[in-house]
Amino acid sequence: MAQRTSKELSALEDVLSQKQCAAAKYQSYADQVTDPALRDLFTDVARRQREHYNTLLRHLR
Repeated sequence: MAQRTSKELSALEDVLSQKQCAAAKYQSYADQVTDPALRDLFTDVARRQREHYNTLLRHLR
């Protein structure tokens, strides 16, 4: 695997942080809404953000 520059690693850390934050926000939205369709939508988006986070993390290892 190619070595990453410090700039690339910093960018990846930023993206990982953003994915974590987004997942938490969407899960919070899902927990607050009463409309089942919106709850499902926000839950799904939160799940996908967590999947993206985990995919990026696997590529860093």
